[in-house]
Amino acid sequence: MEPMSFKRPLIITAVLATLLVATGVSIDALTFAPLGLLVVFWQILRALYYVLRRNWPALKLCGLRLLIWIAAMFVLVMVHDYYQKITQKSADTLVAALQTYRAREGRFPRELDALAPRDIAQVPLTVNSPGAGRPFRYRLDGDVGERYTLSFNSGFRLQHIYDSTTKKWELRD
Repeated sequence: MEPMSFKRPLIITAVLATLLVATGVSIDALTFAPLGLLVVFWQILRALYYVLRRNWPALKLCGLRLLIWIAAMFVLVMVHDYYQKITQKSADTLVAALQTYRAREGRFPRELDALAPRDIAQVPLTVNSPGAGRPFRYRLDGDVGERYTLSFNSGFRLQHIYDSTTKKWELRD
């Protein structure tokens, strides 16, 4: 394979990887990561095939494609981590506001909206992508509002849950 023939497949791979990253950033990075992992796995299988066939030019192209897809997956993971940290910070702010409310009222509120504007300027949303926030899930346990759980999803199936009795965050799949 001539060096110039590498250009077109690499451009196509770069465009597809960029589309995957752009879609993941705009919708939800962790939801689109499995598609990228599938492509990485496919490229690894192709590389093994080229090694067995001793097709070194094709192996070189496959290796370059694999690097592009691994870079795309790295970006998706970093974007997910960035949004998850923002959401976690908002969640911790909500927990602090709930504690303030309880210290003043003697119980936790029935809804998160009761916190605004006195304990918190506004009730934050979770962040999975730009402009696509979802409300936190808040559940008051007990009749007198003595404990609660606060939760949010990050990605397809991961759920972060805060329990006011243990005062800890738990990650569930």
